[in-house]
Amino acid sequence: AYYENGRLRYDGSFEDGRLSGEGILYYDDGSVRYRGSFEKGSFNGVGSLTDEDGKIYSGTFVNGKLEGNGSITADDKLYYSGDFVKGVPEGNGKQYYASGMVQYSGSFSGGLPHGMAMEYTEGGVVRYNGMFTSGVYNGDGVLYTDEGMKLYSGSFEMGKYSGIGTIYNEEGKLYSGEFENGLYNGSGTLYGSDGSEPTIDCCSH
Repeated sequence: AYYENGRLRYDGSFEDGRLSGEGILYYDDGSVRYRGSFEKGSFNGVGSLTDEDGKIYSGTFVNGKLEGNGSITADDKLYYSGDFVKGVPEGNGKQYYASGMVQYSGSFSGGLPHGMAMEYTEGGVVRYNGMFTSGVYNGDGVLYTDEGMKLYSGSFEMGKYSGIGTIYNEEGKLYSGEFENGLYNGSGTLYGSDGSEPTIDCCSH
């Protein structure tokens, strides 16, 4: 099958006039759009789809969409591997830096970390371990420095400390109590610079 400009559109098997079986579908500039199995004119079965941005979706397709386990490759580097629902990362998976190191590992929804997941630095150190909502820290979690030292443990609301939590420094606890919008707010305990419990001196009369 050919485009009006004369370029090859499809090369493969047909059934009842529709794309069915193994074949290759091309864009009108001659580049490969999809290579794999077809059924009743749609991507069905194992195949590889290249979108207009150059990202390659590989795995098993159902009615034109990647379904189940698969992967996304961008610029010849693995970008995502894991579960898909209707062509979108959904379920358990891993997202990668361009260097090949894991950036996120855990639960995804709508293509973003959602639910329980871990975030890593490009050096492989855990940056965050906890709950996400649409790619943002939200719920209970633990945040670490790039060196792997615990920085905060507690509740987050859309990326900010909110609710009950504890801030740490190199010596230990710095503050433990209530937060709102990333700031100390409400009742809590502020510890000494060395992490010691606060002391209260009372003068006798």
